[in-house]
Amino acid sequence: MIKCLKKDKSIIISQYIIYDLALEKEYSVTGDVNSIKTISSINRECMINIEYDSVLEKIFRRFSLNYVERFEIKGFRLYEIFISVMGKMTTFFSPIITVFTAVLYLLSNNIYFSLIIAAFFFNFIMILSLHESLHLYLFRKYKNKELGILAWKNMSISVYLPNLPMSNKNRILISIVPAITNFIIGVLLFLVVFFVKNEIVQFCVRVFFIFPWIFNIFSIIPLASDGKHLISAIKSIKHKNNDK
Repeated sequence: MIKCLKKDKSIIISQYIIYDLALEKEYSVTGDVNSIKTISSINRECMINIEYDSVLEKIFRRFSLNYVERFEIKGFRLYEIFISVMGKMTTFFSPIITVFTAVLYLLSNNIYFSLIIAAFFFNFIMILSLHESLHLYLFRKYKNKELGILAWKNMSISVYLPNLPMSNKNRILISIVPAITNFIIGVLLFLVVFFVKNEIVQFCVRVFFIFPWIFNIFSIIPLASDGKHLISAIKSIKHKNNDK
């Protein structure tokens, strides 16, 4: 049995809801909800939200159908968006982190090491949450205070933004500000750790908790998603200058 999610209501129907990113709207499409071919073909252009009665079936279907599950993020202030995104990501990854930490403890029999690894993963969640929140915050600030959603595909989670007309300057800012912000936070934390006298603690804090903030700057290299958007905006500016 498949439950189709539409906003906050869950109803059992013979249709499923798909989400058009370009038009930013929801609508129903009839078809065989158990057909991988039907779902996969629609999922190329739109997002499908399906909820299964069994958790295991839901996990299996997410990977086998390769569909993107969407979640609304409300608010237009940065702290509102961050709290919402952080809450969603923590909910997604907490079971995985808990199981991994438990297995690590059973293998190592070292509770402190296991807790440090768990803290490392939650630190990474915070980095990712702030990064994606800044994307969404800037988009809503420059374009629209209601558009943009959080989407989960397989093991990756990120903000999906509609492809709407926007100035190249704003496109550049939306692309680079999250990575630069996390980089600056990492550098500041790196400097603060100098006050820690224990060199071993200082080393561990830098490796497990600070370097991930600093390394987030690599998300704007040309091969990364943000980097591709940045290059696209820069090329667009060059073309306009050449046309003048």
